[in-house]
Amino acid sequence: MLISGGSDAIYCKMFVRTFTGIALKWFSKIPNVTISSLIEFSQVFLERFAVNRPKQLQLVDMFDVRQGLDETLKHFLNRFCDVSLGLVNPNEEMLVVTFVKGLCANPFSESLIRLHATSLVEIRG
Repeated sequence: MLISGGSDAIYCKMFVRTFTGIALKWFSKIPNVTISSLIEFSQVFLERFAVNRPKQLQLVDMFDVRQGLDETLKHFLNRFCDVSLGLVNPNEEMLVVTFVKGLCANPFSESLIRLHATSLVEIRG
């Protein structure tokens, strides 16, 4: 669309064609000629649906990632690392703390506490 140089009207029409369900129902209730530009349409859309955006993952959320009772250490470490990929600028030392807190109590978790690992790479090693 950007390359072909479409107008605001074309952008709006194309955007609306992606709507289904609640978004389509919302759009159909907008009174005619109340929105005059793509910028205005974008603002109205975001104001209505911003609450539906996924919450940005915070480091504190990593404390909720816990090893299951029947989950292997390898599986938990892989799952923990996968979840942590959603963090923006993670503090590696705090990631280690959250990982250790999420482990089931066992000799390995106790050794991590004594070892004072500072990165997940150290733990994987």
